[in-house]
This record gives sequence, C-alpha cells and structure tokens, in this order.
Amino acid sequence: MILDGRYLPPPEDKDGKLWVRTSTLVQAAAQDLYTIWRNVEAAPSWQEQITQVVSTGDKTSHWVMESDGKTIEGDSEVLADEPGKRIAWRSIGGESDNAGEVIFEDAPGDRGTWS
Repeated sequence: MILDGRYLPPPEDKDGKLWVRTSTLVQAAAQDLYTIWRNVEAAPSWQEQITQVVSTGDKTSHWVMESDGKTIEGDSEVLADEPGKRIAWRSIGGESDNAGEVIFEDAPGDRGTWS
C-alpha cells in the first residue's frame, strides 16, 4: 500500500505475522496457471529461492529453499484445491511458518488471468 507517496509496511496481526496481498495480470488461461501451481515438484523451475520440492502425499509436500546463504526446509499441506480457480496451503512443520492462497480469475476483455 502507498500513503502520501510512501510504501507502507505490510500489516501485522496480533501475533506479529505479516500479511501480504498482491495481484498480477498473466497472459495465460486460468486452468494453465492452476496446473503450473499445482505441480509443486516443478516449483523450483519458476520460483526463486526454492531448490527442491518433493510430494509426500496427495496434499502434502516437503520444500527446500535457499535464502541469504541458508537452507530452509519445511513441510506444507494443501487446504483448498479448486481446479482452475484456487489453491490454499499452510506449513505443517519445519523452519518456515507460513500460509498462502492463489486465486485465478479471468481478466476482463479476454486478456488473461488475474492472479
């Protein structure tokens, strides 16, 4: 967010966790983008800092990331899976405590997908 020409830090909840929200227009079909995101083992090919992801079940996976010369590992689980529309997840163990959601919506004028 911007206020008076300055970027504001992301808001924190009562536990001090940061909440970040962003959107982007991608010139691709929602189903194609969903397929890319849902293939977690391919994430290192398109997400910076992720070096390895291994599926450990239908909705669980183990992630390895590199940040500032440190290796961070953790497990996650998919909480919501709506093909072509939405994926939500949370960490369930390891060195990273996070959760997220990506929503795929058709952009107006057949210009791609808001994500």
